[in-house]
Amino acid sequence: MASNSMIYSAIVYLALTAHVLYAMWNRIKVVVAVEGRFEEAVIAYLFIVYLMPNFLIPIFWYEAPKNAECFNHWRDFQIFYNRVTTRSLPINLKRRSMWTAILVPCLSAASMIGTHFTMIHFSLWQIVPYIYV
Repeated sequence: MASNSMIYSAIVYLALTAHVLYAMWNRIKVVVAVEGRFEEAVIAYLFIVYLMPNFLIPIFWYEAPKNAECFNHWRDFQIFYNRVTTRSLPINLKRRSMWTAILVPCLSAASMIGTHFTMIHFSLWQIVPYIYV
């Protein structure tokens, strides 16, 4: 039986995938409508390719227990290191990881909002899947 968090993840994934497919269909219509303008066709193809990682999420779900096991082993190693050396393992990544977690989503959102204002045939509702991916 699946856990509540897995059911929630599946529902959110299905909703996002429906939105991604709709956005991809819209981009495909733009590619078909482009008549002889190579640059617009290439940009439209790139926006289609940007959405492809969404379909890899179920594979990530399969790999998640392996990643969790790796993190658990790392925690066990830190405990062992602390017992042997009587000091904690010096890894100064807290500030860098915090800034990465804040800046990457903000910069990707700003990039897609900027793209919305500069591209023709790019609707506001299409920003959501690009920001997510």
